[in-house]
Amino acid sequence: MAHSPVVHNLGKASMALWSKLPPPLLESPMFRALGHAIHKTVCRYAPRTSGGATWFLRNVPLLAGIAEQIHKMRPAGEVRICDIGCSTGTEVYSVLWMVRKRYPQIPVSMLAMDLSPAAIECAQAGKYKVDSVVLRSPQMDPATRAEIFDRDGDELVVKPWLREGVRWLVADATDREIVARFAQQDVVLANNFLVHMKDHDAMNCMINLVRLVRPGGLFVCRGVDPDVREKAAERLWLRPITSYIEEIHDTEGDIDARCDWPWRYWGLEPIDKTRNNWTQRYATMFQAPPLERF
Repeated sequence: MAHSPVVHNLGKASMALWSKLPPPLLESPMFRALGHAIHKTVCRYAPRTSGGATWFLRNVPLLAGIAEQIHKMRPAGEVRICDIGCSTGTEVYSVLWMVRKRYPQIPVSMLAMDLSPAAIECAQAGKYKVDSVVLRSPQMDPATRAEIFDRDGDELVVKPWLREGVRWLVADATDREIVARFAQQDVVLANNFLVHMKDHDAMNCMINLVRLVRPGGLFVCRGVDPDVREKAAERLWLRPITSYIEEIHDTEGDIDARCDWPWRYWGLEPIDKTRNNWTQRYATMFQAPPLERF
């Protein structure tokens, strides 16, 4: 929706003022209500665009939670992980780094897919410029960087122990034949792309992807409108996993989605524990029901 320069400048001033208010005030009932009203208006009019900005070690509490849930599965064999919307591979390699570093005794394979052939090509190459934005995580200290990459001129190349066992594919998350094509997985990651869809489309896509999780498996979905996630979780009998729920929600608040609420459609609202179903609304990790419900 087009705005006049006056409206545009007023919006920028309001955003600047909001960012300077103390957190206790922003989390008061009055400002929560105001924030939801602003965000609802933004979501109604803002055009949705495909997301592309991501980085290595994004949301370390979530990576740790995924690794711990895999360990709790006590697998007898290989754990099959599927990363939907893997973009340029940063999440794929970050998850494998966390799991293989913490639990080297657990064999894992990764099915990584994205709608963009260019993204898959970049991810499969595993090469990133040393000054790339994908390395901006505050957790990417020199020691960690040395664990993940080898240096090749002005590029960092993902080490072989993280590249092995990954199958890269161009695929559509809305494909109704996705289960028939790839079979059910122990862990399905669907992070940071559903929020760029309209609510109806995001709901249908989420329902489709949960079908890809084996009964009792792990479904992970950060970066989706809480209303959509809450309704889908109830409809699909998903059990919220509360480990790290607040740490995952609020991590990297200065560069991730929390800092953009309520002024961007992808902004993430503060946790409201007064809601009866707050864990279902704000959880990122879910256990699929033990029996098929589709």
